[in-house]
Amino acid sequence: MSATLLPRDYTYKPLDKSAEIRIVVLQAAPHFESPLAIRLQHCDLAERLQDDKEELDEDWTEHIRRQELAKSQWTGYEAVSYAWGTEAATVVLEVLDDEAPATLMIRPNVETMLKHLRSKTNDRCLWIDAICINQQDDREKERQVQFMGKIFSSAKAVLAWLGASTDALEKCDQLFRDLRRAVASQVEDGHGSMIDAQVLQDLLARPWFRRRWIVQEVLLAREAIVVCGNHTIDFMIFVNSVWKLTQEGRHDWLPADVVRKLCTVYRFRQSFFYRGRAAILALLVVFHAAECADDRDRIYALDGITDWKIPVSYLDPAEGIYLRYAATHIEYGNSALLNCSGAFRSSTHVLPSWVPDWRVAPRFMPVTTGLTFKNKDIFDGNVRYTGSKATLRFRGKAMAQVIAVGASAPFQAEDADLLPLLVDWSSLCPTDLLREFIATITLGSVEQVHTTATINDFVLDFLLQASGMWQEDRHLVSGYYTVRILLRSLVFSKRVWSAFDLTLYSTIFGGLGRRETGDVVSTGPLSQSPQTFARVLRHTIGGRRCFLTKNGTFGLGPADTQPGDIVISVPSAVTPYVLRPEPDKWLVGGVGSVARYFGRREYHTLVGDCYVHWFAMLDAPSRGLDKRCFNII
Repeated sequence: MSATLLPRDYTYKPLDKSAEIRIVVLQAAPHFESPLAIRLQHCDLAERLQDDKEELDEDWTEHIRRQELAKSQWTGYEAVSYAWGTEAATVVLEVLDDEAPATLMIRPNVETMLKHLRSKTNDRCLWIDAICINQQDDREKERQVQFMGKIFSSAKAVLAWLGASTDALEKCDQLFRDLRRAVASQVEDGHGSMIDAQVLQDLLARPWFRRRWIVQEVLLAREAIVVCGNHTIDFMIFVNSVWKLTQEGRHDWLPADVVRKLCTVYRFRQSFFYRGRAAILALLVVFHAAECADDRDRIYALDGITDWKIPVSYLDPAEGIYLRYAATHIEYGNSALLNCSGAFRSSTHVLPSWVPDWRVAPRFMPVTTGLTFKNKDIFDGNVRYTGSKATLRFRGKAMAQVIAVGASAPFQAEDADLLPLLVDWSSLCPTDLLREFIATITLGSVEQVHTTATINDFVLDFLLQASGMWQEDRHLVSGYYTVRILLRSLVFSKRVWSAFDLTLYSTIFGGLGRRETGDVVSTGPLSQSPQTFARVLRHTIGGRRCFLTKNGTFGLGPADTQPGDIVISVPSAVTPYVLRPEPDKWLVGGVGSVARYFGRREYHTLVGDCYVHWFAMLDAPSRGLDKRCFNII
């Protein structure tokens, strides 16, 4: 009598090739509660990618022949995008191995997912990171994470698993039908009346929508399918319909951060730039609130959709990853990194002021994040290491010293905050620069056009009401008449925004300002659309304050800008920067008092980027090239 073989813990076979992955072959079963069983199959994606490349060079007949042959040999796989959760791995999964019976431990949520995705009749090929990557092998994880973009872009489809249906989502199937019908009918207004608001709200509250990894997972998908229980809907149809709901203006219950995230992914999927050409800094800013369990993944989770890559390492701390990533941008001359550094300043001072801490919430939105070369005088920054300290050194031009500042705007500015800030800041602005006041505080997106001035006070009336003041209280507002004139003739401007990257523009302003030919574009006088103007202003002034320099320059900088700071320009950068002198810090070279004297260097910390309207209107050669060296700590 032969002894019965007891299942053993499954031992992963090594991935021998650089582009090799494992595929879960989920065994079919007739009943939902049937025990789960899988096979693990190795696949060399390099061969698949080469086949795809060769097909592009074939005539159409040969291409069809190869496609039919491929169907009989390889059906492809679906990559699953899902929320890991925090549960322990307590469920036994049977692995069909040629050597002997084996088992893997998986989390309960993975078990539920597999049961829903399992077919009754045919085996299904899936890529699921928790199973396909040996989670006990850090080196393998690093290699596979580096390859994640190819894994998801090579899949025949990406399944966005939201979780099983619950009592709260028992009408999910009907919701998906209504969303598809709303898009198919091309109804622009009023289609939200057919949508079950509670079901959609419960669905958008699922953890999947807060995940950071979903950005690249869905962005790179050939086809993205949203799956909830046994119900499915195309990702693009789902987002398109949700976006239409927001445009109706009657659905404040929709989570704004989730909708903004989904719509940004939607726009990227429609654009030419999303496959490996996305502006990585813009993505890091736009998706700053997207969650991940490991702070190192704040960089790695977006690695697959950009050419700005660094080696993946789960042995280094997050601070080391952020420093190395920032140094990579400096090495390639991307001065736009500095726009993010002030916005994402480390709260612990472990990182230098020029290195963004991607774990913290932004203090303000960077003016721009795009890599822009304005002339041949490229940013020449380099990083110098002294022990555990890293100093950024570059050449720039000192423009002026700050002598006065206005009130600080909160990062999450409200309509009630706007009028007091406008009054305070306009009193700081020199009279001869008031014509540029609105353009300055809206980062050049809105301008005053006196030739179309009206006698109406729509914007002022709206801001008065928002601040809790009534019409008869106008005379109590110091500087009221100046603000009144400034707010009477507002239009969207194109002249400045043509210099900035479209990622943040479209994210912050959406479709408010149509970018057309000509100097000025408008969706109608903004003086007659106070809510639109207030929306733009809340985004541009959040976490900022106005400042005045010794030479009369008026600008909008970070909220902690203070007198004594200096404003500088940097070659290739489209914005100036605010620096703070650090007189007590210097680098000592050599020995002896003479060496100490000559080795002394002036140091600064980076406060953040700023906006100066006349600077943005100049081409690079007009800004002057009399540069000096700055050391940023």
